[in-house]
This record gives sequence, structure tokens and C-alpha cells, in this order.
Amino acid sequence: MDVTAAAEVTIAAPPETVFDFTQDWSRRSEWDPEVLGAEDIPGSPRRARVRMRRGATIAFAHVVDERPRRVVVESESVERGGPIVAAGGSATYEPDGEGTRYRLEMRVTVGGGVMAKMIAGVAKGELERAVRAAVANAKAALER
Repeated sequence: MDVTAAAEVTIAAPPETVFDFTQDWSRRSEWDPEVLGAEDIPGSPRRARVRMRRGATIAFAHVVDERPRRVVVESESVERGGPIVAAGGSATYEPDGEGTRYRLEMRVTVGGGVMAKMIAGVAKGELERAVRAAVANAKAALER
């Protein structure tokens, strides 16, 4: 069962700046409260191994990487994810006056059979809070 959440914000910086900051996996933990750390995985397409706050490690591949307009990532593997069996997301960057309209959408896929609906309900609220915090934190970091 898929659970999604999205948030957007206008950041007073050009799209290239916002894209480069938010797509630098080594800096992701500076603004995304769910990420403890990340490292690039060599090769193509661009990939990263991300350590999440609740103990999961997820390997993401960039399936769309159109600097500075759009990125789509999908999980290749999820370790210690508990009920989370897959994840993905997208980010878009649109010029907006002197700044950038940044939209972040995240998705987690919850397994667990009959318990999936209950787990998904809890995951939805957590994911919504995390995505809202992430875009607000990115804005704050880029506008310092």
C-alpha cells in the first residue's frame, strides 16, 4: 500500500542553487529530518545509500535527473525497513520571480498484509510532517 505526502515552498534562490543543494546527498541530513546520513554509490544512473532516522537504510536510484528542473528517485533496496518495503519520490524546481518554487513529494510502500492499512495510516501522518519539515528546513538553510 502506497503512502504519499507532498509540500512546496518558494525559496529566494535560483533553481540551480536549490537543485544543487537539495540533490547533494552528502548534505541531505542538514535539512531533511528523516535522514541521518548518505553516501553516493558509484555508477550510472546516479545512486545513493541513505541511512534513515528509524533505522532503515535505503538505496535510491535517480530514474529522472534533469538539472535544474526535476528529479525522480526509486528505491533499489530497503534494509531494516520494518513495514516499509519500497520508497521513492520526486522534486521539481520552477522559477518563481526572483526565486524557485520547490516541490518535494515522497512515497513509501507499506507491506504487512492485513496490518498494512493501520500501519499506512500512521505512516501517512509521519510522512506528511517529515516532508513539510524538510522543505521548510531547505528554505531556511538556503536563505541564511
